[in-house]
Amino acid sequence: MLASFPDVASPYSPASRRAWNEVFADLTALEGWSEPPPVPGSTIRGSTVDYEATGATVRTHLARYAAHVSGVPYLRDQVDTFVRAEPEIRRYASFRALTDLHGHNWRAWPASMLPDAERVAYHETVQWVMRTQLTQLSDTLRGNDQHLYLDLPTGSHSDGYDVWDAPELFAPASLGAPPDTMFDGGQDWGLPAPIPTQARASGYADFRKAVRHQLGVARLLRIDHVMALHRAWWVPHGMSAHEGAYVLQAADEMFAIVCIESSLARSGVVGENLGTVPNEIRDRMAKHRIAGIVMASPDVASPPPTDLVALSSHDTPTFVSWWDGEDIDDLIDLGVFDEARAATDRATRAEAIDRLRRYFGTGDAFETMEALHRWMAGSGAAIALINLDDLLGEHRRQNVPGTYDERPNWRLRHDRTVEQLQRDATLIHTLSELSGLRMG
Repeated sequence: MLASFPDVASPYSPASRRAWNEVFADLTALEGWSEPPPVPGSTIRGSTVDYEATGATVRTHLARYAAHVSGVPYLRDQVDTFVRAEPEIRRYASFRALTDLHGHNWRAWPASMLPDAERVAYHETVQWVMRTQLTQLSDTLRGNDQHLYLDLPTGSHSDGYDVWDAPELFAPASLGAPPDTMFDGGQDWGLPAPIPTQARASGYADFRKAVRHQLGVARLLRIDHVMALHRAWWVPHGMSAHEGAYVLQAADEMFAIVCIESSLARSGVVGENLGTVPNEIRDRMAKHRIAGIVMASPDVASPPPTDLVALSSHDTPTFVSWWDGEDIDDLIDLGVFDEARAATDRATRAEAIDRLRRYFGTGDAFETMEALHRWMAGSGAAIALINLDDLLGEHRRQNVPGTYDERPNWRLRHDRTVEQLQRDATLIHTLSELSGLRMG
């Protein structure tokens, strides 16, 4: 949902953590306008999404709407009121207007420029549209005893608004991960590394605004890679990921900001704490009543009642892909695993599958997945996260960590529309059954 550049598909490299992506606007619900939205065309056909083409179509339609708004006093007044209440919107809109003209590498921009007023008005208008629609959605969900669940990335794009707005807050280094059994060279995520002392001197302005932005509409906020509130792996520019080092954060202060902002918004917080996470983080999460995430497994007697339970995530293979060992084959293809390592992992995987079959008394992958979903739904976890890709038997994974252009990360699309899914009797029955187990 966060702002992005047209050529960037990853939701974890936003153009700003403090603005919305207008490509997700509901074009059928633009206030005071009856022009029909564009008919879906070739940009949404095939196995992947062409975000640049799709985004261009949506933005062209929204540009006409913004021009319409400028000529309708009551609509323009609403936008102006929104901008006055959120002064940073004007600065963000000016930045995006300049990127529209000069590209998003702001370090190469001419020294003195003025943004185009029409483009500024466009970006102000679409931010108003997104905030209005998300607020309405959140209110509607709350009326149905449901909650809008959003995701806070670890950082933002190096060419984005957040860095342009306050470059002194960031080091000449990227965030990443140290070498591990999966990636022996470590990982460089390309996200600018915030300097702890500078962050403190600014009153943690960037982080505080990012959290507040999402909690303005979300009733539940997931913080990606929550360990970064405690320590972050820095990769100095010009060096390899394995040459990086951990930099400690002022964890007590970072967690305090999360607690204060969530309390003010009366919203819950989930920390993504999968993988190797220091005990200090888990202790702080428990102390501040921040929920964690537990991966479903019969080895877990019962998920904590404060936590979420999941079978897979956007960074893991889907269940059927995991069952078939397709992720191991993919890692061989990428050169991450050699045949010896793959053989070891296949043997370990076979043992895990056999353990699941014996525990649930199931046969194939789909039966076992259904049993795991029922176990999740009937567990004591606060929320059971059911992945649509798993339900549909999808083999492709949304993201392969450590890859960029090698895989179509974040671009995969289902072969069925939302309307078709809403009419899928099997899917409806499965979700109804799981919902009943939750309520029971």
